[in-house]
Amino acid sequence: MGLRNSIQEMALPLRDKLRKSAGLYLEPEEQIQAVFLAKRPEMQYNDRAVVATDQRILLLELGMRVSTVKSVLAEVPRETKLGPCRGVLYPIGVFGTDLQVFRRFFRDVSEADRVAGF
Repeated sequence: MGLRNSIQEMALPLRDKLRKSAGLYLEPEEQIQAVFLAKRPEMQYNDRAVVATDQRILLLELGMRVSTVKSVLAEVPRETKLGPCRGVLYPIGVFGTDLQVFRRFFRDVSEADRVAGF
């Protein structure tokens, strides 16, 4: 990757970087509808991403660079409701593990629920 590509990659907004990195874990023809960061309560930083597609909702483990996906940790049906979010850190327990979503991503959680018909 050349300097020009590196600079362009750094300039991409976080959500676009997550969409690009998560694309490796999607089925053919599967479309991302919403993506947002989450964290485990004991962590100081976002170490997870939630990706809502037209077929399912994925919980992804992130690498040291927040926009790099390491693996799929869990999956729930697309019919799963994630919100509505309140407060500063909203707990999402649909994956069988404790997760928190920061207020910055509440709009993305709402969008995931909206496109699912909630």
